[in-house]
Amino acid sequence: MLLERVFESLGECEEHQDVEWAFDGQDFFLLQARPVTALPVYTFEAIKNKTQVWSNGNYREAIPMVISPLHRRVMKNAIDTIQFASFSRPGYPIPEGFQFSRLVNGRLYCDIGALLWAYYDSTGALPSQFNPFWGGHQPDIDVGDADPFIGEAGQERQRRAMKGGALIMEAAAGATGTFAELKASVASLVGTGYDQLPYNDFIEKYDQLGQIIKAYCEKFTFLGGIATLPLMMLLQKLAGYFETGGRSFCLPPGGETGGRSFCLLPAKIAKFGEP
Repeated sequence: MLLERVFESLGECEEHQDVEWAFDGQDFFLLQARPVTALPVYTFEAIKNKTQVWSNGNYREAIPMVISPLHRRVMKNAIDTIQFASFSRPGYPIPEGFQFSRLVNGRLYCDIGALLWAYYDSTGALPSQFNPFWGGHQPDIDVGDADPFIGEAGQERQRRAMKGGALIMEAAAGATGTFAELKASVASLVGTGYDQLPYNDFIEKYDQLGQIIKAYCEKFTFLGGIATLPLMMLLQKLAGYFETGGRSFCLPPGGETGGRSFCLLPAKIAKFGEP
């Protein structure tokens, strides 16, 4: 338990620690802890010699604040589960030991170069096409391939893209059951509450909550695609009706969407000095 707390608090659940401790027969005492630096870097073979770029991209929209030590492991595992499932379920292998996310000063960041490569190599999504959906400000990586769908590798990318679409339709068909299962699991875990719950029992329930969240996130990956895929198709279609140079889309008040009012209009990006 002491080592786990050091790993989570000083290592931010990322950096393993070289720990010195003492025990007086009753209590443990932490004497010293420092990061272990001689650890291998796990990533995709094709980009192992490229500089790692860590970005909080759209992570900062979902998790904008510093994550408390209590929530760090659960939140990081949830995000990583979503990332891994989006590749592994359609059949794309992830290197052993690799992690897309890490905590830096309590905030969650993503290995954006690895993410861009994985989307390209798994389904043929070019970095220049994917980048805007992930925040748009991080640098593209050079994949050295103008057409990702030629040859055997290209056919495999198309196959995985089709598998991803099938998983989205499967998730849509089972959405009602998924939500009912999640609701029942949480209700069972909460029970009569935690007012008089012993410390060890609370930790056990918290671990169970993490397992429930992980199981749901594996399905959320494709549940999210139910809305994301049509939206991306809509934006691609609308882009053909508007000038593309220096323009993006904004959502000012208008028609009803999800209980709020929006309409889709082209938005000019103002140059420096313009009002």
